[in-house]
Amino acid sequence: MYVVDLIFDCDDRAWLQVWDLKTMKCIFTFSTGSEVYSLAVTNNTVYGGCQDHKIRVWNLNTMQKSHMLIGHEGVVRCLFLRNNTLYSGGSDCKVKVWDLKTNDCTTLFGHTSFVRAVAVDELGQTLYSGADDKKIKIWQAR
Repeated sequence: MYVVDLIFDCDDRAWLQVWDLKTMKCIFTFSTGSEVYSLAVTNNTVYGGCQDHKIRVWNLNTMQKSHMLIGHEGVVRCLFLRNNTLYSGGSDCKVKVWDLKTNDCTTLFGHTSFVRAVAVDELGQTLYSGADDKKIKIWQAR
């Protein structure tokens, strides 16, 4: 099974479905335990930014929840994945940079309202974040 053959669909009923595009069938449903507001996907891992301030991690090889990344103090509203780094933004006005090898986290402060978008340039050098404070912040990516 390849990630390119899957769609990840979430809704407000606190579950996440994995669909096989070849058969157009749901092959697995994850119980999230909290509403999912954002997703990031690698070949074998799904990251879900949740209402309960956590980022849940599911392993697609085992179809099991792997672990959680805990650090936000508000809804995790956006995620962006680049190599072994996950970037998250939330209702706590913070941007977090997660090293996925160690699960260590760095917090970036600067917004005064909900962070709604995070993205990193193609070279992995510049991080952009946008928030309800009507500002786009430009950071050095880590």
